[in-house]
This record gives sequence, C-alpha cells and structure tokens, in this order.
Amino acid sequence: MPSKSIKIPTITVESNDGKTFTIDEKIIRESKLLKQMTMYSSEVDSEAVPLNHVDSKMFQLIVDFSTLFKDVPDYIKPTDFEDSVRPKETDVGMIFIKDNIPDELIPAVMKAANCLEVDRLMDYIVYHIINILNENEDDEIRERFMIPDEYERETLRLGKK
Repeated sequence: MPSKSIKIPTITVESNDGKTFTIDEKIIRESKLLKQMTMYSSEVDSEAVPLNHVDSKMFQLIVDFSTLFKDVPDYIKPTDFEDSVRPKETDVGMIFIKDNIPDELIPAVMKAANCLEVDRLMDYIVYHIINILNENEDDEIRERFMIPDEYERETLRLGKK
C-alpha cells in the first residue's frame, strides 16, 4: 500500500531576536520540530511561530545548510559514524560547514540544530569535527578549540584559589 504524502505548508517563524523567516516545505522537512508543528497545528498559517532558543544568525545558517539538500531524498540518520556513511570532504554540506561555520560557532549551531532537530546538520558537524581530530596534532586541536593543556589548566586552577 503506497504511503500517503503529507503536504507540509510554508511556515513563518520568529527567532529569539525578533527576525522572521518564511520557509517552504523543502526546508521544513530538514527539521523534525518544524515538520511536526506544521502537521499538528492549525495556527502555523496565521502567525509566526516563536523559536525561543534560536537566534536569527543560527537560524539563517540552518536554512542555508538545509537549502543545499532541498532536492535530495529525506535524510536517514546513520546508526553509527562508520567511514562508509561519512560524507566526503568534497560533499556540498561539508564544504558549507568548513566555509561558513567557524570553530567558535560550532557549539551554538549544534545547540540550534539540536533544538530544531536538524539531524543532517548535527551529523555533518560531527563528521567535520572527526575530520579535524584526524587531521591535526593534539596541540593544534587544543589551540583551535581553545582547550587548555595540563600546564594551563594547573595555572588556571592555582589562579582561582
């Protein structure tokens, strides 16, 4: 029996800093949260849905990333992060992350993607981090992600006393 296709309408959302975005069904489908909102709420057509935990900068990055995949099949979350499912560094999503999401924004983008349940973006960022860890020495990783080494940690600990 063929599955019934559910029409997902356009939705307007408002970020926590007051900016509104109108997005279509091809972008909505990347977010489980927005998809559920449009399926179960009759109010999505009449007013902007507030996104209390997502600012406009993070939401725009999510929209831009999702737009890259608007014409591909729905994302199926892998059960593990094996090399066989890892996107290549030449994949359009990996290039987007490398070019548009600096290291210092990774936690904020992950938080926003998690809030909106954008699995593809969360997984791609994890793959990006795996690539960074595989391609760099410990000192380079610590510097890149501002992780103190043992000496710096001890200095910070002693300085707080």
